[in-house]
Amino acid sequence: MENNNWNSVGTVNKTFEDKIDSWYFHFWLWTVIGLPFLLIVIGIIPLLVATVFECFILYHAWKAIPNNPWQVPPILAVLLVFAPVVGAIWAFWVYWLMSQEMNRELAKKGNAYRTDEALIFIYCVLYSIVYAFMSIPMFPTITIIIGVIVGIPASIVGIFAIRSIKNGVLVLHRYESV
Repeated sequence: MENNNWNSVGTVNKTFEDKIDSWYFHFWLWTVIGLPFLLIVIGIIPLLVATVFECFILYHAWKAIPNNPWQVPPILAVLLVFAPVVGAIWAFWVYWLMSQEMNRELAKKGNAYRTDEALIFIYCVLYSIVYAFMSIPMFPTITIIIGVIVGIPASIVGIFAIRSIKNGVLVLHRYESV
């Protein structure tokens, strides 16, 4: 269950917070717009736009972790999500393990907010299934249909998983601003 104490830390850099909140708003808006149209080809366009905003949030989430133990630059972390085959495995690293590290940093700082690791793990599993079916089709029609069917719940879970990560980014950023 998500803890809502992310808004209770120090001073606020309104420009950064507004930017992250705007990216999240556009991410979930374009996801919600794209899902009903997913069964027809035009649903891909809003979902691609949503993916761009998700990448902005992911970049800043990766960057927000002080003393990143993996020594992977944020831009590379985002790009590896799109790497063939590696992307399905990297999703666990870039989302789930990052959220665990984010929670460790929040605990060190004494903040009560925690990203929802279980929800983010579910998102990673669904994302990996969609990625596998959409990028390596053995029987193109069947695998694309399965990818779309799993993609709908993955997108819905993704809205809440990315919100949890977004809030973690904002909390960690507020500690930098203090």
